[in-house]
Amino acid sequence: MEGFKMAKIITFANQKGGVGKTTTAHIVSIGIAKKGYKVLACDLDPQANLTSVLGIDPDSDIVSIYDLFEGNCDISDAIVTTDAGVDLLVGSLMLSGADRKYSATGDEYKLKEALDSIKGNYDYIIIDTPPALGVMSLNGLATTDYLAVVMTPDYFSGKGLKQFQQTVETTKKYLSNPNLKINGLLLTRCDRTNLSSIINDDMKEVAASLNSKIYNSKIRQGVAIRESQYLESSLFDMKDTAVLDDYNDFIDELLKEV
Repeated sequence: MEGFKMAKIITFANQKGGVGKTTTAHIVSIGIAKKGYKVLACDLDPQANLTSVLGIDPDSDIVSIYDLFEGNCDISDAIVTTDAGVDLLVGSLMLSGADRKYSATGDEYKLKEALDSIKGNYDYIIIDTPPALGVMSLNGLATTDYLAVVMTPDYFSGKGLKQFQQTVETTKKYLSNPNLKINGLLLTRCDRTNLSSIINDDMKEVAASLNSKIYNSKIRQGVAIRESQYLESSLFDMKDTAVLDDYNDFIDELLKEV
C-alpha cells in the first residue's frame, strides 16, 4: 500500500453538541487504521471524550495537548499509541478555559505549527473539535485539509450552520487556509421518521446553501453506540451492528474524496 508523503487532515465539527461528532471521529480513526493506514487522532474538546473512549484517562498526569499549548513539551511528547491501533494527541480537561487563556494573535495556529512537524509520520490525521466556535475549533479549522460537519437531520441542527459557515469563511480569509470549505454534511441518528422526504429535501437545501453536499452514507439510530461507550470498547468489537456498516460505508466514501 502506498502511503502519503504528508498526512491528509480531516476535521469533524459542529457548533452544536450531541450530534455524534466525537463518536464519528473515534470510529473513523479506527476504521481508517484498520485499512492499514497510520492514523493520528487529535482531541481538541475540553471534555476529552475522544481521549476517554480511546482508553486514556484525561484525569491522569499524562502529558497532553494542554502541555503542548502551554509550550511545556513537543507534540511527540503528548502523543500516545492506543490499544485501538490509533495514535492519539491526548486531550485535556484543562482546556475548559482555552478561550480566555489563548486569546493572543497567533494562538489559532498552535496546532498547525505542531502538526506541521509530524505530518510526514502519518497518512491521516483526524481532528475532533469542541461543540463551540472558540479558539480550539479555530485551531482545527486553520490546519485542516478537509472539513466534515456532523449533524442530525432536524431543523435546529441545520439552523446553526449559517453561523458556522461564517466562521469557516473568516478562517479561510484571515487564518491562511484558502481552500477551507465545508466538504460535506454527515447525517447521524437517522431513522425512518427523520429521514422522511420532506426533511431530507430540507437538508439538501441546507447543503446547497453552504455550497456543500450531504454524504450518501447516513448513520442510523442505534443502541450499539451507547453500549460501546458504556463498555469503553470500540464499535468494531461489537458483532453484527448495522451502525458499524453505516460507518464503514462512510469511511469508504470519505477516503475516495480525501
